[in-house]
Amino acid sequence: MGPVIVLLGGLLGLVGAIGGWLFLDMPVFAALAIWALSGPAAALLLLLPFGPRPAREELRPQGA
Repeated sequence: MGPVIVLLGGLLGLVGAIGGWLFLDMPVFAALAIWALSGPAAALLLLLPFGPRPAREELRPQGA
């Protein structure tokens, strides 16, 4: 799932870079920077702790 997210982030970054270059009169190097940084930005999203947290173990003895 991780590589899919990074590839989608890169693809969306490419679309955003092309759109910014065509429609917002953005310089080409700025558009290329957006595309180059979109893959690592998507990879950093994978480091965020989304998902279930592990259950805490009870520290007290069960028989007491």
